[in-house]
Amino acid sequence: MRCLPTLVIASALCLAGCGTTVRARKELSLPPDRVMELVRQRSETVRTLRGEGVVTIESPEQSGSSSFSLNLKKPDSILVNLNGPFGIRFGTLLFSRDRFIFYNYQDNYAFVGKSDGTTLHSMFNLRMTFDEVMRAFTGEFFAPGAGMPDSFVTDGESYVFTYRSGDSRTEYRVDGQDYFIRSYRVIDASGRPTLTAMASEPEETEGTIVTPRLLRVVFPGERRSISVAYSDMQINREAACFFSIPKSADIFYR
Repeated sequence: MRCLPTLVIASALCLAGCGTTVRARKELSLPPDRVMELVRQRSETVRTLRGEGVVTIESPEQSGSSSFSLNLKKPDSILVNLNGPFGIRFGTLLFSRDRFIFYNYQDNYAFVGKSDGTTLHSMFNLRMTFDEVMRAFTGEFFAPGAGMPDSFVTDGESYVFTYRSGDSRTEYRVDGQDYFIRSYRVIDASGRPTLTAMASEPEETEGTIVTPRLLRVVFPGERRSISVAYSDMQINREAACFFSIPKSADIFYR
């Protein structure tokens, strides 16, 4: 993946935050079941997502950034076009629940495999399932049906849910104003995070839906991460998630 100039990334992050509106803070007084319901209602409101921005993948083996355009349709379709310098199209990624396709325009080849994370890992050294990829682009990290938390507190800006499973725990921070997930962490028995996901730079989209424009998922133990910075985003517009591999392309199955 070709690295874009640092200026492009900085510009995308700036654009992502330009529309944030300052509002009076609400008192955080809702019970956990009501907060969970509001999170789910917000998630269900978003049916499709179209956007543009910069995606950055970091790993010990290689790191790179690319501008992208996205078409996403819940619950089972993601199409990402990756662009290099001067808007030159570099590749297309197509995800469904049972199939993964990556097509390289420059060298006219395609990799085809399952969406279980294996093919993505072989291509970009980043092991993520289909649902994890979708959450990385939508910022919807809350697990439906998670049940009542073992701990529920507020920190002035967020509702903090903690769930325990054996010696590990999972922590969610829910924005107290707009009910999106500000952060999500999985913490092992030693107190170290094995997965951290963060959403920030919320902006009102399509009139009423507040959507985070900067998303980041980190795997600390593996020193891998993916960051998505949106410069433009449209909610519940028609999203075309179709791609056909050119007949002349070489196809490799993973």
